[in-house]
Amino acid sequence: QNKQDGTSIECFIDTDARFSYDASYPDTGIPSENPHSSITAFSNGIDGPVQFAWDSHGQMYVSANESGAVYKINSDGTNSVFASGIKGAWAMAFDSNDNLFVSSWEIKLTQVNTNGVITYTAREVGLIYKISTTGSIINYASGVGRVYSILVDSDGTLYLSSNTKNCIFKVVHAVDREVGA
Repeated sequence: QNKQDGTSIECFIDTDARFSYDASYPDTGIPSENPHSSITAFSNGIDGPVQFAWDSHGQMYVSANESGAVYKINSDGTNSVFASGIKGAWAMAFDSNDNLFVSSWEIKLTQVNTNGVITYTAREVGLIYKISTTGSIINYASGVGRVYSILVDSDGTLYLSSNTKNCIFKVVHAVDREVGA
């Protein structure tokens, strides 16, 4: 399909036929699962899993929004907490030194009592944490809103897609501060 500006959009289908077009949705053109595939639970007990990332050794990690943790997932599906205390953990990416960057957001509520009326003011806090290979957590950047995706280039520059700020942030350098400091 060609847009007016001349760009083209193509739909690629796996050559090994893992996907096929679903005749029940003829107008979408979106591939659906082949009826011969199977879906099974691989790793259980993670409260709110959101996004995957793999380190340079092929180790899988998953962010867990509800529990505020990052889990290490073993090849047999067993899991363990790698880092915790990350409220609203979401997007993740590794740099070339296997440091893990995790976006986090939370809504801070402030209760104000005026003449017996309780009101709330909400402030969204968007943070990026840097987690070392040993699991220590550093505040890396803040004020970025809800970040749904993180990319790290070969120079270590972070690119963040912020849904609430309607922009792509570029984080070239940030001062490392320990969480809670």
